[in-house]
Amino acid sequence: MLTVMMPDTWSNTIRQLRGGIPDRVASKGKPIALSYMDGKSIIELVKCWLQDFYAEVGLTPQDPIYPFEKEQLIELGKEKPPVRKVLSWCADNFKVAVAVDPLPKEPLERCEFALNQEKNAILAIPDSFLEDNSAIAKALSFGFESLIGKTLEGETSTGEVLNKLIIEEVIEDVKPESDNKNWINFKIIGQESGKVVKIGVSVVQGKQRSLFAALKRLNDGDKFELTRGCLVRSRSLVEKMKKNSASYKALE
Repeated sequence: MLTVMMPDTWSNTIRQLRGGIPDRVASKGKPIALSYMDGKSIIELVKCWLQDFYAEVGLTPQDPIYPFEKEQLIELGKEKPPVRKVLSWCADNFKVAVAVDPLPKEPLERCEFALNQEKNAILAIPDSFLEDNSAIAKALSFGFESLIGKTLEGETSTGEVLNKLIIEEVIEDVKPESDNKNWINFKIIGQESGKVVKIGVSVVQGKQRSLFAALKRLNDGDKFELTRGCLVRSRSLVEKMKKNSASYKALE
């Protein structure tokens, strides 16, 4: 059994008791004196807490104690603070410096600035991402979930007209699962001009066999309860399809 007490309690209370009680309380030897926190122990404490935090969010910091600096924690240790105060200080001072480019004053320049920022972000996406069907599908699904309850109108870049389309739900578990086998990544449920729409979305960057498997299911509206299907595939890959192939006929 481990007993924890303040030093004054041990010296002025326990040790003053008779009948060998002090020996029974510390039967395994002399009491272990806990020292106050110094700069070294604070660094280890912060490193331990941040290790769990970065592991949970899936990040690798540039330093185990980032965004704090070693000199900061050593200076804090001079006060010999308790653990609670150290953690409270860390919570108040957990600030990550982010370099932000100043926004131009002119509206047109601001627009160009925003476009360039987006362009750079797109260029930074690794080529391997464009081959990751699952990652693309999750990104699209997340985007449509943010539009739930909103009314979409206008014309798309491909010339399709949206007439008061309201997205009500995004379903990732497309049934029957045994027949779908994850070829239809998710379904969009909504209403357009008062009519129910159920759109199946398949992301396929793979070979012709995978493409045909997805198209076959997108065309089976009765089985998967779809009113229409949507294929997401690079334009260059679509243009390479042979017109006499099964995939091309399914796409038509």
